[in-house]
Amino acid sequence: GALLTGLAIGDPYLAGLATLGTVSANGVAQLISKSDKDAYTNGLYGYNGCLVGCATSVFLAPSNIVMGLLTTTIAGATTPFVVHAIKPVMGSVPQWTLAFNGVTLSTLVLFRQLNLLPMNDAAPSLTHAHDAMLMVNASLQGLSQIFVVQSPVSGAVLLGGIAYYSPGLAAHAFMGSCIGGLTGAVLMASTDAPAILSEIDMGLWGYNSALTSMGVGVFYVHSPATVALSASGAAATATVFALMKSNMPLDYLPCLTLPFCLSMTACYLLNTISNKLKLASNPHSPEKNE
Repeated sequence: GALLTGLAIGDPYLAGLATLGTVSANGVAQLISKSDKDAYTNGLYGYNGCLVGCATSVFLAPSNIVMGLLTTTIAGATTPFVVHAIKPVMGSVPQWTLAFNGVTLSTLVLFRQLNLLPMNDAAPSLTHAHDAMLMVNASLQGLSQIFVVQSPVSGAVLLGGIAYYSPGLAAHAFMGSCIGGLTGAVLMASTDAPAILSEIDMGLWGYNSALTSMGVGVFYVHSPATVALSASGAAATATVFALMKSNMPLDYLPCLTLPFCLSMTACYLLNTISNKLKLASNPHSPEKNE
């Protein structure tokens, strides 16, 4: 409820496509994943479809509602097949949002080849204030940008929903988004400062880092080492974001949540080399993991 409310506050059209993507993905998953009912029940198929709907509303069909509905339905329904295809490759490592990235980036390339991508020449607004409220605003927008929404209000609602589920996980999320923005600010000192500042303001440096911090909070037993991994993982994720966003194979492709997928995989595998980090037997939240 909090998720859908937060998305609707930021962009009702996006919220509608997110819902459609979830329904489409779950519908197909129910047909092809009868042997994995727990994953279906826990929403592990639907969230990829949800993200596909969010991305469609921004990158693929921001103003063409019919195209948005059609694309979300088809692309969302494709994600369960991708989940099944990459499952053997990932082994014991969770798939994160790889299916969403694969389907969305492939659709972007297809739309570009068919000359269907919308033109977007609007320049982002710049904010030049450097104060605590700017960082709070950017961090909240980093949370909303997980779903491709730019709204501090949506971010606050989403943070409230996470806190209702787990206050500890909400702390990880906000800390990760904040660290992602701060990492961008450090890089700003030696690069194109105005452009980086605008991206920080919009939360683009925060969302991947927030996802990594939440991933650490969900999959690891709470400890000082886990908090340190959450913070360092967020910084590392922002660094990966910096490298990826300027080195994508096609200049019109966004890196979406690929920095999170790469960084969180590394964080997840650290348990094999550190005796201070312990994976939870039943991943849930910092309060309940053991």
